[in-house]
Amino acid sequence: MTAQGALNHITTTVLSSDNAVLNIFFTYVGITDIDDFMSMSSDDFKDSYYTADDTVLPHYLNTILVKRLVYLQLWFVSQPNHSLSDWYSLTADVFRTWTNEHNAQRIASTSSVPIPTNSPPTSSAPSSSFRLNVKINVADYNKLKEDSQWRTFNRQLRATAASHDTLDVLDTSYVAPPGQEHIFDQKQKFMYNVFSQCLLTSKGKVCVRSYAKDLDAQSVYAALLDTYDDQLSIRLDATNLRSELTVMKLDDKWRKGYETFLTFWSGKVQELESIEDKSVDDDTKRIWLTNTLQSHRDMNSAVRQAITTELTFSGMNSSSTSTQVSWAHFYRIVLSTAKMLDNSKSSSQQRQTNSTEQNRNGRGRGRGRGNGRGGRGNGGRNNGANNTPRTYTT
Repeated sequence: MTAQGALNHITTTVLSSDNAVLNIFFTYVGITDIDDFMSMSSDDFKDSYYTADDTVLPHYLNTILVKRLVYLQLWFVSQPNHSLSDWYSLTADVFRTWTNEHNAQRIASTSSVPIPTNSPPTSSAPSSSFRLNVKINVADYNKLKEDSQWRTFNRQLRATAASHDTLDVLDTSYVAPPGQEHIFDQKQKFMYNVFSQCLLTSKGKVCVRSYAKDLDAQSVYAALLDTYDDQLSIRLDATNLRSELTVMKLDDKWRKGYETFLTFWSGKVQELESIEDKSVDDDTKRIWLTNTLQSHRDMNSAVRQAITTELTFSGMNSSSTSTQVSWAHFYRIVLSTAKMLDNSKSSSQQRQTNSTEQNRNGRGRGRGRGNGRGGRGNGGRNNGANNTPRTYTT
């Protein structure tokens, strides 16, 4: 039994009706054995491919075939041993039965109406509590499409895993206690499926393929941390973010609201703090935001207002030195100005829209003066409502 032979068994026995198409697709994308097949995500199966007879127009696997390929992966994940012999024992009838049962469970889990079964009620055994207590779905997880998105992806991954009760898989030092091994094994399989479908970067796919045989999601995550969280990459990312915050300017190219810009700017600061694992000091944030807004006439007024507030405080305290407001207060002043400017801009646009509508509705009134004896002709109101020519008789 070989991994290549297992793939051939799938195409010639289980999916024999699609054998020709699959052979062309697998050859084009580089799938040579069953391990390559298991490393593919559902999005990978939707990629275009070309044939030797047609190198111009792209071809795609149909939706049903893509679902069958994904179901094949899910079927293997559901097997207890994950051995090559599992593939060789799979037949078209067995796979069809498993697919129908899987679809029934999926429909039942998303339906608000309970579907009766002939199975007797069972107690919540530890081995099944993982899926019974929490409704989980791979679609709940975001996809990693660019290496630069890793930290955002990782935060969202951990948050979603926590709600799914699978966070222990993302703990590289976690060892399941006695009696809980089967539950942890289920979580491993599920999270491996998440990684196989959501890691779309080249680095991510390498990590997934490295553990395709054992479906070891915990090791996949450890490999991801080693790949993306190396100190050199962290320093480079931090340097790039600091440079971006230093030279960032609010100008006419920004088409969204001012409050949205401040949210965007704050997100960059928070991202830098996350990378460096420490807070940016208030003076630095103040300098960055002041430099960012000083080239914008309206938003720079917010900075001037904050400076005026500081001078006012100094005068009230009769102090020879200026009293600087806190960063939180400074930011609130700028944010309040942004909200007022956004509101004013929105009101102005609404008035302009209403004026345009009124002008459009008023067109045509009063046209056609002098079209008759001594005065107003057919043009006035309701112009064109009655165009029947008049007949004069003698």
